[in-house]
Amino acid sequence: MQGNLLPPELQDRIIDFVQAVAPESLTACALVSRACRARAQHLIFSCTTVRNIGGYHTKHRDAFLDILSANSQLALNVSSLTLQRYDWVPSVIWGSRDLNWIEPLVNLHTLTLKAAPPSCVSMHTLFPILRILPRLESLVLHGVFVGSHKQAEASSVPSPPSEVSTTIGLQNLRCTVYIPMAVWPRGVYLTPVDTLFKALVDHGLVKQGGLKTLDIPHYLPWDRPEPSQAFLAQTDTSRLQRFGAIFVDKRGDGSPIAHQVRDMSRCIQLCSFLRSLEITYIDRKCYGEYGLALSDIPQQPSDFIDSLHEHLAHAPSPHPTLKELSFTIVYPTCRMDAHFKPALALLAQVLCDSVRYPRFRRVHVHLLVRDRMTTAAPWPWDASPEDTTNRGMWLFSPFAHGGMEVEVDAKLF
Repeated sequence: MQGNLLPPELQDRIIDFVQAVAPESLTACALVSRACRARAQHLIFSCTTVRNIGGYHTKHRDAFLDILSANSQLALNVSSLTLQRYDWVPSVIWGSRDLNWIEPLVNLHTLTLKAAPPSCVSMHTLFPILRILPRLESLVLHGVFVGSHKQAEASSVPSPPSEVSTTIGLQNLRCTVYIPMAVWPRGVYLTPVDTLFKALVDHGLVKQGGLKTLDIPHYLPWDRPEPSQAFLAQTDTSRLQRFGAIFVDKRGDGSPIAHQVRDMSRCIQLCSFLRSLEITYIDRKCYGEYGLALSDIPQQPSDFIDSLHEHLAHAPSPHPTLKELSFTIVYPTCRMDAHFKPALALLAQVLCDSVRYPRFRRVHVHLLVRDRMTTAAPWPWDASPEDTTNRGMWLFSPFAHGGMEVEVDAKLF
């Protein structure tokens, strides 16, 4: 029988279903049927990860480029690209040759750079590639920091082009909290946030008032809030929908945690379109001392949660469109019973109020657990990641009782 047995629209829906339930079968779909090939290839290449691309490791990159050279139309399917590099030494610098080869991906919407251990990319290397991706909307950095090994180089700004593009406009900037560097970034000098943002604007990569996501906690410290306050005061965040912050509790050394949260809250109180707030809370002693036993960890007061509750309980609601609250916590859940549990109940009471927050739906909690020294040694904090997850579900149960979706996971560090 000649021709297709099914209308193209129905075939596409079938391939979409295959991606949802068995994405590993998409390659077979592309090979077995010409009718299915175009849609299957689109889904296969739309979200692409190229691993181990750093330095002289070009095997995976070259294989990907060989595929694109054989069928140039496939490059148009790539809307999200993740580049991963793994090096034996920390603080590696990304070079132009690590990035320039992605120029043909003109439909790229999201570019993610990942590295372990952490590495740097300078504005001189990053900006040229961002300028030639006309549809780029999101830049995500994980373990990669805009900066350098040397402080002077970290602040070195490339000359802006003679003509600034009117089509490029990054809307989402994320530099996720990299826990191994959450407290003491060593060997990396970050580009000051005001310098970075001004350069992005001058190069036409970001438009004032165009940001929807500003999740760059390492660049906006709240234990020394003045640079963060100054930057946010002069930045148009009227369209901001997603914001991330990190708070380091130093137990009497430095700015109290309550002051840090209040300083941050005052800076975002006019972000009326905020939909997602991502908070990282780290007890410095828990993070910094590997051999710390549970008996060495006191029950910290709930100042962190209390200050957040104080902000969100304002009338009228500062963020009426808030849908999601995310926590990453480096502190034992078994030390949170006495103070954090009642404070979380009060916070849940506010956020589960459909009059104040009619769109609020979800709480995500990511708990970091100190690993054992050996497999035979006892857990230094909570009994295990599984027990930590269960206790976390109990601590945040007031949100579930209020009808919200609660997701808790635990990971070793």
